Amino acid sequence: KDLKLIHVGEKFKWNVPEWCKERIISVGRVPWDKMRDYYATADIFVFCSLSEGFPNVILEAMASGLPIVTSDIEGIHEYITHLKEGYIYRRGDIEGLREGIEFMLKNPERARKMGKNGRKKIKRINCERYFEKLLEFLEGISREKARSVDLLSSKE
Repeated sequence: KDLKLIHVGEKFKWNVPEWCKERIISVGRVPWDKMRDYYATADIFVFCSLSEGFPNVILEAMASGLPIVTSDIEGIHEYITHLKEGYIYRRGDIEGLREGIEFMLKNPERARKMGKNGRKKIKRINCERYFEKLLEFLEGISREKARSVDLLSSKE
């Protein structure tokens, strides 16, 4: 299969050797509004950081319907179940990273299903968060009203 790796992110582009520039493309940092173009052309999303907090790019990739290959970074298990929304390998395990990418490439139907599962999960999470925030807001208003009624009634 004719594979290409498109590296997006970091301040500087990778200095890719001439002999592999056809298959490894490093674009460096990309404005947020242009990222959807990269998500749209990708078949899988690979995140291989060793020491990152939970990044928004994983949520964006899931919302774009991409299956995820990621290390077991902090908080990842809240969003991705291994082999349901993506493939999770042990942080720093190069062989695990390779196996995750290979799994996605050898199982395209399963990878598509993982991408769909991830998209559904993100929609549900966003909905749940919206209603949680709305309820917090409404409860805050109720507390304020109760406090102002108490203040008014105590001023007789």
